[in-house]
Amino acid sequence: MSGLVIPGVNAPRRTRIKLAVILLIAAYVLWIGTYAILNARELQLQSVCAANLKGVAAAFQMYGHEMGVENGNAVEWLVAHGRLELRQTICPSTSLATTNYVMVPISKNSQIKESAIVAFEQKSNHRDGGNVVFSDGHVKFVRGVEYDNLVGERSATSSR
Repeated sequence: MSGLVIPGVNAPRRTRIKLAVILLIAAYVLWIGTYAILNARELQLQSVCAANLKGVAAAFQMYGHEMGVENGNAVEWLVAHGRLELRQTICPSTSLATTNYVMVPISKNSQIKESAIVAFEQKSNHRDGGNVVFSDGHVKFVRGVEYDNLVGERSATSSR
């Protein structure tokens, strides 16, 4: 008898190589799984945010005539008058306790194209992009340069 056998230490060389390969495969599978879970979580938050933003735009469309003002401060007005709850105006991806959505000022008598932006969220809420609501009611998540082109100066000039 050759004495005490400790697996992986005094095992044959082939066994140590197999063990190393198995550990590498396990680490890779764990890495892929972690990435998939984090990506799924971000997509879930984007979906909730899109639903919130669409609700804000719909509430403004329904109650905007009561406001008597253009939609520069629409989100705050809707919350203050009980038309929306504050939690509906906050993106779940952020830790801020204030609204993250911006209504685009539109004058009452102007004609709006279907492709016009009605509301959007701040780009910092999600990775490299944000949700945008168009005048026909659909919400789209846009990234990077496309977001900058669509929203552009509106984020700096519009009030929440």
